[in-house]
Amino acid sequence: MTIYGSVGVGKSTFAAGFPKPFFFDFEGRTMHIKNIVRDCDYGIDILSLQNWGQLIDAIKELATTDFETIVFDGITKLQNFVWEEVGRQLNHPNPRTMPYGVGYARAGELFASLMFVAKELQNKHKKTIIFVDHEKVKEEDSSVVNSQSLTKYYPECMSGISRILVKESDYIFRLTEDITIIEDKKTGETRAIFNNLVLHTDRKCNLEAELKSSLPLPPKIKATYADFRAEYKIAYQKIYESQKDNRQEPVS
Repeated sequence: MTIYGSVGVGKSTFAAGFPKPFFFDFEGRTMHIKNIVRDCDYGIDILSLQNWGQLIDAIKELATTDFETIVFDGITKLQNFVWEEVGRQLNHPNPRTMPYGVGYARAGELFASLMFVAKELQNKHKKTIIFVDHEKVKEEDSSVVNSQSLTKYYPECMSGISRILVKESDYIFRLTEDITIIEDKKTGETRAIFNNLVLHTDRKCNLEAELKSSLPLPPKIKATYADFRAEYKIAYQKIYESQKDNRQEPVS
C-alpha cells in the first residue's frame, strides 16, 4: 500500500493504526505517535546506517519478528539514502548529473531491490507493507481545446521510484481532509467545517489523483484502520461471491 498526502495531514497516524506496526522513520516525524516501534527504538537507527546493504539487512531481520505492519515513512527522504549509495557505487559526487541517465537507472535498481525484499515480507511472512510519501501538485494540459488545465496530485518522490510504487502496490491512496464549506447568506462570509480525514481510492471518481486499488472500494473511506478494514472485507466478499457464482458445476 502506498499512501500520500500533504505534509502533516495524518498519513503516519493512519498507518500507525494498523496491527503491530514497525516504522522506518526516514523523516523523524513520528515522535508524536504513541505505542509504535520505530527503527531507533529497535536498535536500527536509520541515521546510523552506513550503506544500502545495512538497510536491506535491517528490513530482512523483521521477517522473524511479530511485527505485522512494516511502514516506510518518508519515501522522498529515503531517496537521499538511495542517491548516497548510487554515488558510492558509481564513485561519483553527483550521480544525478551523469550522462545517459546512468545515475537515475541505478537509483531505480536500488529501490526495486528494496521493493523486492518488502514483497518477500508480504508474501512469505504475511506482513502488511505501507509506503508513505508527501504529495506534489502538477498542472496538466487538457486534451480538449480551450478547456482549463487539470491539477493532478502525485507522490512526491522522483518519477522512477513512483513508477515502481505504482506497479508493485496493491493500493495507492491519497489522504486528505474532508471539509465542508458553508456560506452565511446574510453576511456572505464562508467558514470551513472539518468532518474527518478520508482516503481517496478510486481514480474514476478522483481524476485529479494517482490512485490504484485491487478491490472495488468506495471512492472515499474514512481514514481509520477500522473503517478501511470494514470496507476491505465488504469488497473482498463481493469479489469472492462473484467468482463463486461464475464457477460451473462439473459435468457428471
